[in-house]
Amino acid sequence: MSVPISLLLSALLDNRRDGLVLLTDNLEIEYLNSYAKKVIDENNEISSQGDVFRIRDKATQEKLLRIIAMSGSCEHRQNRYMVVARQQNSPPLQLRVAPFIYGLDDSHHVNASLMLLISDPDNINYVNEKRLTSLFSLAPAEVKLTKSLVSGTTLSEYSSVQGISLNTVRWHLRNVFEKVEVSSQQELIVKVLSI
Repeated sequence: MSVPISLLLSALLDNRRDGLVLLTDNLEIEYLNSYAKKVIDENNEISSQGDVFRIRDKATQEKLLRIIAMSGSCEHRQNRYMVVARQQNSPPLQLRVAPFIYGLDDSHHVNASLMLLISDPDNINYVNEKRLTSLFSLAPAEVKLTKSLVSGTTLSEYSSVQGISLNTVRWHLRNVFEKVEVSSQQELIVKVLSI
């Protein structure tokens, strides 16, 4: 029995541990996976009004529009990371905006030009320790630091909570950067959120 490729892709995308939204340049929603629907339903800071993706805060919405405008340029066709502040005392939602590059034949029709990944740091379960260890050979202390950074903890806060010096934290972070092949905390967070 064969299964249509679109059904397989939909099942794979729906099982992601972050929200996946495919958007047109006009922010019209082409696709939402179930986690994205859940995050949008639970957070009034973002919405899908009439099949159009919206951020309640006007300045953040304008930043998203600037990122989208830049994504058409070849020199800017890269991932962009941004956060959406929340009113309650929760860490901000994390958004990764990337060009959506597809290669479907003429029998399929996709208008989406952008991919938006939404992560909620309150849902810390999306950082899989075993996967971090197996993919990047991170030591337990490095995994712990990585999870804390993804959840919004600063290096100073981590140092204080763990009772270790800031230099030791930076040493662990340099090791993580080398193993994960990134050069900044932002790149690290984006890469961890995408696995």
